[in-house]
Amino acid sequence: MTKEDFARNLFSLYDVIIIDTSSLMNVENIHGFIEKYELLLMELQKKVSVCFDVWAELNKMSNSDNMEKQERAVGAIATICMHRNIFNIEEQYVDQTELMNAFADPKLLSMLTVNKRSCKQLFITNDRGLAQDAIRLNKLDSCKGHEIYVCHLVSSGDLIRNTIDIDEQIIPLPETKIIIREVEKPVYIKQNQTGKNLISRCLSSGLVLTVGYWIGKNQDKIINYSKKLIAKFI
Repeated sequence: MTKEDFARNLFSLYDVIIIDTSSLMNVENIHGFIEKYELLLMELQKKVSVCFDVWAELNKMSNSDNMEKQERAVGAIATICMHRNIFNIEEQYVDQTELMNAFADPKLLSMLTVNKRSCKQLFITNDRGLAQDAIRLNKLDSCKGHEIYVCHLVSSGDLIRNTIDIDEQIIPLPETKIIIREVEKPVYIKQNQTGKNLISRCLSSGLVLTVGYWIGKNQDKIINYSKKLIAKFI
């Protein structure tokens, strides 16, 4: 079976595809994933779900003092905005304090547990600790249901299944990059200047609080990132 056939079977079999912050922050892997599977996802009418807490965590990290983390978060959000045909952002209205203190891992584990009985879930994460916790949800005696298929993205954009060995330790993932974890703390956003092209594209989704809010505050960063991305492929 080819990797393309494997991906087709995987996307067809699972009802919901959920992605976490760490995989989105590996921007190079995400670009490879989109290049390989965007048309397939559209053909199967499947979208990758970005839960609100993941979106909010990216929002928070896009204003981090760590420039590498900031650039990766901006790149992730720009990528999501430019590919709304295969990414679905969960809408939710919260105040700014909740938004800027978001931490997605607990929400993701809760979501996977709650959905376990009603649907088949494909979970994409490059966070090895979170992957291990998600796999162990399949062994819960008090919550039966469908198996949660946990995988990670590699640099080619392909999906590789995560497993746990007999010692209950995550098997080493040779192509998994180091994930920068965010410390929970309030971040105060400076007001930026106005931009137009990418903003109008994102606002068309109607996510005023999520996409619109972030673009309004960080449009210079996202425009600069888009220019770098375009220049890379010229």
